Amino acid sequence: MRAYIGTLSIQRGRIVVRPENVEDLIVRYLGGIEFHLNNLGVAGLVTANIFVARILFVPACIPYGGRAHALKLAKSLFYAPKTPRPERRFLRRHKGTMERLCPSRKMRACLRAHLPQLSMYARPYDRRANSRSVSDSAAEQMRCRARKSRHKIDTSVRHQIHRDSERRCRLEDFGPGEFLEPLSRLLESCDREGRLNVIGKMALRSDVVRILCNRLLLTRDRQLYPGVAQQEIREPLFVVGLPRSGTTLLHILLAADPAHRAPLTWEVMSPSPPSSKDRQGRIRQAARNLAMLRWLAPTFESVHATGAELPQECVSLMSPTFMSDQFDTMYNVPTYRAWFFNQDLRPAYEFHRRSLQHLQFRQSAERWVLKAPAHMFAAPALLSIYPDARFVQIHRDPMEAVVSVSSLVTILRRVFSDAVDPVQIGRDALTYWSQALKTFMRARDQLPVSRVCDLRYDDVRRDPIAAAGRVYEHFGGTLSRAVEERMRIVLARQASQTNGVHRYDATHFKLNEINGFAEYCERFGFSISSSNGQEERAEAAA
Repeated sequence: MRAYIGTLSIQRGRIVVRPENVEDLIVRYLGGIEFHLNNLGVAGLVTANIFVARILFVPACIPYGGRAHALKLAKSLFYAPKTPRPERRFLRRHKGTMERLCPSRKMRACLRAHLPQLSMYARPYDRRANSRSVSDSAAEQMRCRARKSRHKIDTSVRHQIHRDSERRCRLEDFGPGEFLEPLSRLLESCDREGRLNVIGKMALRSDVVRILCNRLLLTRDRQLYPGVAQQEIREPLFVVGLPRSGTTLLHILLAADPAHRAPLTWEVMSPSPPSSKDRQGRIRQAARNLAMLRWLAPTFESVHATGAELPQECVSLMSPTFMSDQFDTMYNVPTYRAWFFNQDLRPAYEFHRRSLQHLQFRQSAERWVLKAPAHMFAAPALLSIYPDARFVQIHRDPMEAVVSVSSLVTILRRVFSDAVDPVQIGRDALTYWSQALKTFMRARDQLPVSRVCDLRYDDVRRDPIAAAGRVYEHFGGTLSRAVEERMRIVLARQASQTNGVHRYDATHFKLNEINGFAEYCERFGFSISSSNGQEERAEAAA
């Protein structure tokens, strides 16, 4: 083991851990452990955390905080004895615990295989680095060596992720379109700036491998099923507006119409094959992933409705290009963010269209109903791929919307990082969404009035069914009684499943002015003022 780890004594088949030495013995110098359990995914990571808690914290009578420790998993991870004999005793004694927490044989085998190898990628420990007598020049030389070493590790990790996805799918053709440069920039920015915790690093790697696998499988399916490429996407309807302005609720209601088609969460996570094969298995897997997110971030459900069979933001369909703002939402990646904002996003929307063709081959309908506030930022690219697109724009007071989405991003990033700055999140949100609105307003002004339907957030919140009816009227349709009844059933189900209240305080983000929204506020009748606090129902504000 290259990293220095203090000696842990083993007595009677148990690791001796005391409250006064747990941090010194377990926390330090385990930075590389995520590389050894990442095949388990985040779900396996949390399972490992529970396992460690039972064999370390409970026997040592150390208070265990459950979710709090899950977010700082490096503080409760394995230490394997160097000698094989105590290691065998250690594993044999806790075999029952492993089997109860790890029902999968593969998961248990992976735990056993990686337990003795904790720090393969950890930086070598140098006692001189902690010595006050080390000169500045020597310290600088050590930092330079560390940076060079980290760059080599980053490169190897990037290639390893690429190989893992090919090995897992037994495929090599990633299809047309460039994705290596965006992927490289994302991984580099996450490593240098993201300050990810153990869960964050493993979640990033797990998601990247999953996304690459989906890209491989979509390319294969397009060759196996020629009919996929022949699918026509006509007059898709995009629900846009500032985030946290009711777009999710309206999207869910419009998707209740059998004539409409929306990408579902499980489809976005596991789009292959383009048939109903293993449909229930894919739904269960998506449900497990969402349950794990709720376990890691208990307050997230009160902010945003989630469900394996609920409509999903279609921006996730562009993730295989690695040009998507979903990564910026999850991780603090300012370098990637700056690069992403200056890119031509037409290739991403071309992949978006290919993904819709893939999903439509399994189940078609008269019209796609899609949703993502981020579409406003890339309106020209979207219209270049979907020239007949129609839009529903929901309007909300910009300050309320920006503060609410800043709260959402803060909650989400705290799952993946222990260093989250709400003030910076608020400033970034202010800049991004003011620019997104300006871009979309310029694009919509070039379209006929009949192609854009305007709604107010307060109206959507007060009477969602009536708001949906106005959408039908604007585009020359009628909301039938049968569809309205389906919408009411969906609305009641959402109210029962997401009954939390999202509370937030604008002072946490220090947003005192919204001058970037002045033109928008004047056009749609909002005042440029700040709000110190707000609360909203999850099902109405998502």
